[in-house]
Amino acid sequence: MISLEHPVFLIFFLFIPLGIYLRYYWRKRGGRITFSIGVGPTRKTLFKPHQKDVQIFWFLGEVFYWLTLLCVVMSLTGITYIKSKRVYLNRGTDIIFVLDESPSMSAKDYSGNRFETACRVIGEFIESRENDSVGLVSVGEQAVLRIPLTMDYRFFNERLASLQVGTLGNGTALGRGISLAAVHLKDTPAAQKTIILLTDGENTDTLISPFAAVEAIEELGIRLYTVGIGTLGNVEFEYFDPEERKIVTGILESRCDDELLKALAEKTGGKFYSAASVRSLSDALKRIESLELTSKSVKIERELTNLSHFLNIVAIFCFLISFFIKKSILKELL
Repeated sequence: MISLEHPVFLIFFLFIPLGIYLRYYWRKRGGRITFSIGVGPTRKTLFKPHQKDVQIFWFLGEVFYWLTLLCVVMSLTGITYIKSKRVYLNRGTDIIFVLDESPSMSAKDYSGNRFETACRVIGEFIESRENDSVGLVSVGEQAVLRIPLTMDYRFFNERLASLQVGTLGNGTALGRGISLAAVHLKDTPAAQKTIILLTDGENTDTLISPFAAVEAIEELGIRLYTVGIGTLGNVEFEYFDPEERKIVTGILESRCDDELLKALAEKTGGKFYSAASVRSLSDALKRIESLELTSKSVKIERELTNLSHFLNIVAIFCFLISFFIKKSILKELL
C-alpha cells in the first residue's frame, strides 16, 4: 500500500503540460537561434552527418530530464510504502496427525491409493491454517515423528510429500502412534491440543494398548479424532517394498476396526468419521476443523518505508545522466 504524507505537492503535476509547451513548442522561450545558411541542395544536407544518433541522444537526455523532475516531485510528497501484517496475540491449536503408513494404505479404492489421497487431503487441511502448529507421526510396526510441531506450512507439505508407504514394515501400532503424538503435545503452551488419527486397519501392536494411550492423553486434556479410511472387501493394492527393493501387488481383504476407533475418539471427547471415499475423507477433516476452532486475538502492525530517500538518489542519478548527455555528447551551450 502506498501513502503520501504531503499530497499537496501533487499539484506540481498540473504544470507539466505547461512545461512541455514552454520547452518544446513556445518559439519565444529563448535558447534558440534562427538563421539562414546554404542555398539550393546544400541547404538540406548541412549539419546532417549524424542526425539519427543526435536524435537518439537528445531523446534520452529529455527522458532523464523529466524523470528527474518526476522523482523530485514524488519525493516532496513524502511517498511511503506501508506493509501490514497480522500478529496473533495468542497461540492457536496444536495439531498432530497420526498417519498409517502400513502397506494396506496402498490399496487403490480411491482415485489414487489411500496413502496418497490421505496426504493430499492433509495438505489441503494445512493450507487453511493461520496460527496453528501442526506435526505428523507415522505409524507402521513402529511409530516415528516425521514432522515436529511447526507453523512453517510449506516445510510441512514438503516433508509430507516425501513420505512413502511401507517404510515402517507391516503392522499398525496405533497405541504407539497416539502415545508418541501425546509426548510431543504435553509440554506445549497451547490451550487446545488435538490428535487426528487416520488409519485403514486394525491395531496389531501389543506393547502399548490404544486404550492405555487414550487414557494418558485424556489426562493431558488432548482431544483425539479418528478417521477410518477405505472401503470394505477385496481391494487391489500395489506398493514398492523398500526392504525387498521390489514392487508388491495383490488383493487386500480390507477391514477397519470402526468400533475401536469410535471408542477411542469418544473417550477423549472427540469423534470418529468413516471415510469410504475421497469426498468423505475431505469432509471429515473439514468437520474436525469446524470443531477445533479457537478464538484468535489479532493486531495489525504496519511497517512504514519512506521512499523519498530512494527517489532523491534516483533523481540525482537521472540528472547526472541528462547533464552528461547534453553537455558532453550533444555539446549544448545552454
